[in-house]
Amino acid sequence: MTTLRTFTIMPFKAAAIFLALLAVMMADQPVRADGPFEMGWYSNVFAQDPSQAITDMGGSVALYYHQGYLADSTVKKRLDSAYAKGLKVIMNVDGVTQVGSDVTAVNTIRIQQFVNTFKSHPAVIGWYTADEPAGNTQLPLCIQAYNAVKGADPDRPVYLAIHRASDNTIVDYAPAYDILIYDTYPYSNDSGEYYRLEDRGFLGSQKGLKSLINRVSGLAAQANRPWIFAGQGFGRAPNMGSRLPTTGEHRFQTYYPLIKGSEGFLAWEYTTALNSAANAGDAYPHDGSQWLNDVYKPLADEIAIIGPALGNGWNAADVSDNIAAVHSRIYTDPNNAKRYLLALNEADSAYNVAFNIALQGDWMAARPLDGRPDIPITSGQFSDQLSRYNVSIYELVAVPEPGAGLMLMGAFTFAAARRPAR
Repeated sequence: MTTLRTFTIMPFKAAAIFLALLAVMMADQPVRADGPFEMGWYSNVFAQDPSQAITDMGGSVALYYHQGYLADSTVKKRLDSAYAKGLKVIMNVDGVTQVGSDVTAVNTIRIQQFVNTFKSHPAVIGWYTADEPAGNTQLPLCIQAYNAVKGADPDRPVYLAIHRASDNTIVDYAPAYDILIYDTYPYSNDSGEYYRLEDRGFLGSQKGLKSLINRVSGLAAQANRPWIFAGQGFGRAPNMGSRLPTTGEHRFQTYYPLIKGSEGFLAWEYTTALNSAANAGDAYPHDGSQWLNDVYKPLADEIAIIGPALGNGWNAADVSDNIAAVHSRIYTDPNNAKRYLLALNEADSAYNVAFNIALQGDWMAARPLDGRPDIPITSGQFSDQLSRYNVSIYELVAVPEPGAGLMLMGAFTFAAARRPAR
């Protein structure tokens, strides 16, 4: 089973019994996933089929809004198109009535009819039941929707989006989801670049992105649920008091949640991104169409390269650095054994960072994925400059084994000898 990441999901009651039996071993350990870290989009599909555009810009997964506005025949067309483009879909179930963020009614029969209709479609990787519910009155309805989905499809996970990090909603709603989507959109149109990353206001009363992500990470661990982050992919669209993120902000909002436990990234929301207007005074001054090419696609292309490695986990003993504000991690691609070093500076200061590679192997260079020249590694060490809130990715290049060049030359000679004459 493939999802945004690949999860093994049990029905909630069975999972609760299992976790209780293993309480000692599982204490404070969140559920983890196997599979690559992937990028994608929320997208409404009411008037258009976005699958080609999303895959063209490097997205590999989409959460499709439905909420009863489309006939089942149109839903099938959307899913067929997504599958043809190689796009995986988290499908918004029909049968849940929402007014704004309030879940007001659940039609169990319709939910199960909808899920049974589409659960065998190869594009569908999971189900989405509710968008930002909160409060005790909605919880029973969300649990009812969850149970209805799992009764029809016990294998695929149920996703639910929560916007609140200030209370215990993430933990309270754990019986209503398998995978948490946490969303927050900090880049308001009156803020300079990176301003919304830190706490502001009296005694930090206005929480920045870093504080919110740290709290969500802890709550998801307490709920024992995997989570993914829905970040800002829109700006000055109609009725939106926001601006588009800069390249640096977009990289930070993707990689900072990753190092705090996020297992994927969904941008909100594709149609709204297209409708985002340019504004010369913004930190990113261009419109949404250009933002998709300038900011979103380069990072999606990068994630497509290193996503399998990011999803494969890391070992804290493999690398260290000399700056407390810098997070350094080495990830190994399980498909080709390539090693990637992620270095994230979470501070509003630039640093010259010295990295010490303790990973077994003879490494000769760190190759920045941003196209800069290779940086030599000497005695397991190299240095690089990280600007404020910068995230840099390096491929570690090993010293060729003795005789590798001769072996390669021999392979070419052998191939040439076997090539038929023309």
